[in-house]
Amino acid sequence: MRELLAYHHGGHYLNSPNDVVVRRAGGEIYFTDPDYGRWNDWIGQERTRDLDFRAIYRVPHEAARPSCSSARDEFDQPNGLCFSPDESLLYVNDSARCHVKVFDVATDGTLSGSAVLHAGIGTGVPRSGNVDGMECDERGNVWVTGDRRRMGDLARGERLGVIATRRWPGACAGAAKNSAPSSS
Repeated sequence: MRELLAYHHGGHYLNSPNDVVVRRAGGEIYFTDPDYGRWNDWIGQERTRDLDFRAIYRVPHEAARPSCSSARDEFDQPNGLCFSPDESLLYVNDSARCHVKVFDVATDGTLSGSAVLHAGIGTGVPRSGNVDGMECDERGNVWVTGDRRRMGDLARGERLGVIATRRWPGACAGAAKNSAPSSS
């Protein structure tokens, strides 16, 4: 069964919802809304934007529509996102600004206290080395795709290492549970 959960905010069509995570504790759905799907290229179909900003949204378990969970000027192109193991933190990257932000997640699912966790990841140019997919492992290390051939591991704002890949990685799936990154 499929159910449409979100396609507009405040009477305007969303840009192009991208990555999504679900919080176990409250069942809320969080997603990023960059405008990549509105570009005339291999990932989109050219369309004008209906919203004048790009953001993170939350669909509470009991609600029928999404609420904007970030300030309108918080992101240029919000993309990958993931929770810390205890779901008290939400990590979100901004592909255009080449950084990863961290938010506190309240018991009711609301976000607060955004701060840049790590900056200077990639080029900010689509398909040439943006931060993109993210995962958080059981130790709380954040794995994020970065430049064309690497996936970095961030913890407390430090790059702990990289993993060389054969192709440009756009996603992380099930980040290594017991691996120690190589330093480079």
